Amino acid sequence: MTLYRYNARERSHRKFNNFGKEKNPNNFKFYAKNMGYAEEYKFIYSYGEIWYECELEVKEINKDDINLFNLSENFKETKAYKKYISDEYNVRLRDYTRFLNEATDNSSRKMWEDNIKELDNLEEELTEKLKKSEFQMLSDFDLQNVLLDELKSLGFNGYETKNEIALF
Repeated sequence: MTLYRYNARERSHRKFNNFGKEKNPNNFKFYAKNMGYAEEYKFIYSYGEIWYECELEVKEINKDDINLFNLSENFKETKAYKKYISDEYNVRLRDYTRFLNEATDNSSRKMWEDNIKELDNLEEELTEKLKKSEFQMLSDFDLQNVLLDELKSLGFNGYETKNEIALF
């Protein structure tokens, strides 16, 4: 199988986040399964303008030699997924409850009560976002540590999604 990856000259050139926190703490190697998907990472931008074009890395792998977890089909089984859903739910419930308690009129109270009721649909909403982003939130920041520990303990060398393969 042929994999594609556009590499920046220096890792720090990628604008991974604006949080001041490492997004890829274990330095996973993310590869696109097709050139169309890889093209999204072809350029480094600075202030909205193309700074430079990244170097294309093409890698051949034999999937039989690498034990990959199918994240697209089995994400709900992972501790990272369960933690992500739980954390998102708890943060929103905490915030909405605080806003409800601070509300000074009936319409504001009703709005926050409705937002709390809507949390029943949160897992479905977050699951759709995960699928659209190739499960990025499960492999970023601190959740990457959770996912890595779990998958390595099960004997996996990486995972795959519809368009990506991540190697540890």
